[in-house]
Amino acid sequence: MGDLNVIGEVIRMIESKAADGASVKPDTPLREVWLKLESVQVVELIVELEGRFGITLPDELLGHIDDDGITAATLAETIARESNEQPT
Repeated sequence: MGDLNVIGEVIRMIESKAADGASVKPDTPLREVWLKLESVQVVELIVELEGRFGITLPDELLGHIDDDGITAATLAETIARESNEQPT
């Protein structure tokens, strides 16, 4: 993936699911986004993220993804670690 901006790509993918044009920043808690999405959209997003980055997100993250401490940056860092990329 080379120079891929993992955080930027993750944010873009999250924003594409938000119908209300929500602006997502690295420190945006995912809970704020998930509450605006249908559950099937959350599942679609996870599947798209895993496919885009060629990874499987850890079950422990997915089980706590709506906790207040999980942000877009946290998700990007996990994706970067799983795909051996560094978030930028």
